[in-house]
Amino acid sequence: MLHKVNSDDYRSIRKQPLFKLLNEYLSLNINPILYRTFPGIIWVDNISKPTVAYIYDTRRAHFLIGDIETKREELTEFIKTEISVVISQSQSGSIFIYHRDWKLVNSGSKFDFLNNAIIIDRCIYRFPKSKPEKKEFKMPPEYKIMEITKDLLSKNLKNIEGLKSELQHMWIDIDNFFTIGFGVCAVQGDALAGWCLGEYFSEKNSLHDSKKFGIGIETYPEFQKKGVATAMTNLLIEIGLKKGYTIYWDCYKGNDASIKTAL
Repeated sequence: MLHKVNSDDYRSIRKQPLFKLLNEYLSLNINPILYRTFPGIIWVDNISKPTVAYIYDTRRAHFLIGDIETKREELTEFIKTEISVVISQSQSGSIFIYHRDWKLVNSGSKFDFLNNAIIIDRCIYRFPKSKPEKKEFKMPPEYKIMEITKDLLSKNLKNIEGLKSELQHMWIDIDNFFTIGFGVCAVQGDALAGWCLGEYFSEKNSLHDSKKFGIGIETYPEFQKKGVATAMTNLLIEIGLKKGYTIYWDCYKGNDASIKTAL
């Protein structure tokens, strides 16, 4: 049976081979939980030497890693008894599980995803460590691109609550974001036009790993197609590269607008 790991023990289990051999995409998503920059719950079969782990990010993403085939019967029972309760208590209507060939699996409300699931492809892009050429674009001069600060969050800007909600959703708390993370936003008059955040922060966890973060971005509909997303992304990448981070962008395959911004 799998056992729930105390969050104080995440530091020790992240040194185990099971977590050091994660591929690039899983490393980006699981390491922040291990480093406790992103909330999550971890279950393993053996705390001192785990061979299989189930990770839930407390939102809607579930990760199953390790010797899945050998532990199939045990995992099936665990999912039916433990994870079904977790999912039933979740406010999310969908369940997203990463396993097998590490593609995204949408199992809806079914728990038998080891045998029956729909595969949904995602794309992941890693920005070069050298400073990339900035994309040429034209943005109206009344837009201001700036770093996100505590002072900015205290202002009475239209759409500011959306930014606060994203910070609370993607970080253990907002103070944690200002201690470890960073982000930028676009302001036009008395409105927040959009934001671009560093998310899923983690440190190097193996010889082939690096400290990294992923990009989370939102441009509000009335401000789209004005170069805002490109301007925010340029600034965030510039800040991240100066700080020595490897930077990732991921999205669903077929999300042409997101892929275009990344490229």
